Amino acid sequence: VIDGIDVQDKLYILYGNNLTSSSKVYVNGNKQKTTFHSDMKIELSGITLKDGDVITVHQVDSAGSSFRSSAEYIYSEGQLKPVTE
Repeated sequence: VIDGIDVQDKLYILYGNNLTSSSKVYVNGNKQKTTFHSDMKIELSGITLKDGDVITVHQVDSAGSSFRSSAEYIYSEGQLKPVTE
């Protein structure tokens, strides 16, 4: 579960629960460069998010295959909002 996002000097800090070193962030379906900090914090760098971008967090195995993913969230005005269907 993703709880929020913070922007710090061109880096995005995602906050959530149950994050691991195998957690990878995808933006619009594309895997991004991340740095794992703790089970509640992961850093996203090398990208500028735009309103409407869709963010998910995937658990990825050693072969790089995703075996579980979070709900989708839309980035809007510096915040993440869950996609509702």
